[in-house]
Amino acid sequence: MDSHNSAVLTLALEQHKQAEEEVARRAAREGELDQRDNSGNIENNVGADEHIQQHGDSKIEETHPPSDKDLKPTKAYSVHPDLKVGMGLVTDISGPRIEGQDLVVFNPKAIGRSKCTRCKKDHTIVDGKVFKLCPHCRQLQRERSKRWQEKTRKRVGFCRRCGIIIPPDQTKFVLCSPCRHDLRTRKAQRFEDGKCTHCAGPNDSREFKVCTRCRSNDKIRRKQLEEANRCNRCGHSLDRESTGRKVCSTCRLRKKSAAKVSQDAAAAVASSQTVVHASTPVHANSDVTVLQQQVQYTQNTDEQVATQLENNLFAQN
Repeated sequence: MDSHNSAVLTLALEQHKQAEEEVARRAAREGELDQRDNSGNIENNVGADEHIQQHGDSKIEETHPPSDKDLKPTKAYSVHPDLKVGMGLVTDISGPRIEGQDLVVFNPKAIGRSKCTRCKKDHTIVDGKVFKLCPHCRQLQRERSKRWQEKTRKRVGFCRRCGIIIPPDQTKFVLCSPCRHDLRTRKAQRFEDGKCTHCAGPNDSREFKVCTRCRSNDKIRRKQLEEANRCNRCGHSLDRESTGRKVCSTCRLRKKSAAKVSQDAAAAVASSQTVVHASTPVHANSDVTVLQQQVQYTQNTDEQVATQLENNLFAQN
């Protein structure tokens, strides 16, 4: 057993010695490689210094300043003095501005540009229509209005514009009295200004109060309501009595009452004009009588003058 243990111990010592020698050889090899790399770098550096000393002037001449493409684009901001918040002045859709580029100062009197009152960004005026909001904010406003209309349409007895309760004696209206008055005033002002009473844009027709674009959109809307079996005026579903019609019974009755009121007004105007025409010949006859009296007076005066002249002549003889 002792001889066997000594043999194993001897073998283990030899293996350990061999491992140490292998590690030493590897370290020596790595050291030689490092020395070679260092010497190569020194030689390269020396060669580069000599090349720079020989061709330094030409090397300086070949260098170029960095171009605008190498610069990173940054977005320019302007702080409003009243709001005291950062607002990006976006004048184009190509992307953010480059450093050093002059900012375009917005001029309210400039033709073709306007400033959104919501997002404070510049937007282009299209077709001569000046809007307070940019196209993006207008689309958001349309979506909000549509959601509000869908919400208030389901609530009976509330104003569709402001949401207050409509009085019981005005249940035939969908808007309250102040909203109806504001709507009439706004449309009347648009008509006086020669604008479309619906979109407030320029009206290209003299026969209608609404422009061609709004009329075409209204035709599309009415057609879609007819296909959905709804009234093409108020948008409510048609009942059994109105099946096959385009307008519900309530809107038909409202139209008949409005037509009757307009007929009564036209009859009243016609009767007043008849009275005026009937009274006109009396004035004409009186004028003719006065003219005849003037002619008779003139004839009598001429006869009296002739008689007086004859008497004077006979008196002189």
